[in-house]
Amino acid sequence: MTAPAAITSAQGTTFTFNAVAFKVRKITVKKSTGEIDTTTLDIAENSEAITELAPIAEGTLITVEGWDLIAPDRTGAHALACSKFSLSGNAICTDYELTGEVKGKIGFTATFRMTAVASPGV
Repeated sequence: MTAPAAITSAQGTTFTFNAVAFKVRKITVKKSTGEIDTTTLDIAENSEAITELAPIAEGTLITVEGWDLIAPDRTGAHALACSKFSLSGNAICTDYELTGEVKGKIGFTATFRMTAVASPGV
């Protein structure tokens, strides 16, 4: 299994949820580092288990911060895409917060939980 390519810069990142594209100033992706046991019964006696890293899974949390986002729909799962971070599938917005300050733009923080992940190449 080859390691995914390193992300060298967040510049150029676009983010879409529920067919609404918006720009973010910060993105945090909390992925599981779980493993999948791929050991088969033909393994030699007293051998170590064979494992692979799990792919992006349902339950992965994505938090974004930005400005001027009208509240995303929180009633169900919708398509979410962020190609720079290899995110594609359905997610539900589990948390949304607006912030404001004197002489500042209205900001937001939103957290999404992946509910279904698109197959590679989709």
